[in-house]
Amino acid sequence: MRLKNQKNLKLDEARRLLNAAYEAVDTEISDRLLLLVREMIEPFVEARDPDALWLKCSLPLIDQATDQECDQVFRQQLEDAVAAGSVGAKFALACELDDDGVFERSSDLYFEAASDGHLYAMWCYGLNLMHGRGVGQNYSEGLLYIQRAADLNFEYAINFFINAFKHGHYGLVQDDELVDFWQNKLLAAGLVLADEYMYQTP
Repeated sequence: MRLKNQKNLKLDEARRLLNAAYEAVDTEISDRLLLLVREMIEPFVEARDPDALWLKCSLPLIDQATDQECDQVFRQQLEDAVAAGSVGAKFALACELDDDGVFERSSDLYFEAASDGHLYAMWCYGLNLMHGRGVGQNYSEGLLYIQRAADLNFEYAINFFINAFKHGHYGLVQDDELVDFWQNKLLAAGLVLADEYMYQTP
């Protein structure tokens, strides 16, 4: 337990330094911070730690001459992190595969990440179920996944239900009281913003 806590503290510090590196105006300072992050996470990367492998995916690639080479290396880094069990990497790779039209594996990864509690993945997998995208169509189960995300304050899922109950879409009955309920939830504290959540490490 103590070793795990030490690892988590070091990786948290590495994340803070990585954020500082990307915010730094001075290129030399940024480069020094990025080098420090690489050195901090390297022992954990060598140990195939999923959190460290996922964090490595956020580091800029070096020594790749072309965009195609960068894409190949990044994709392999994601695959390595997924193989180690990183939830964030599962979601990120699912998005990449979805963009490539590889819908079945993409949906499988959304399902895995959703099962591990990833809110954005719940939303995506719910939509895939509703539309039969890479998975057998199941409208009611898709709604359940989206509601799970909405109940946990995920922005997109809450907006989905506001729209659904306002207009009677997606097989749901128009209901002004439920529109008010979800709108209040949207304005309440603890809202999970999609753009911010996407780059977090669950």
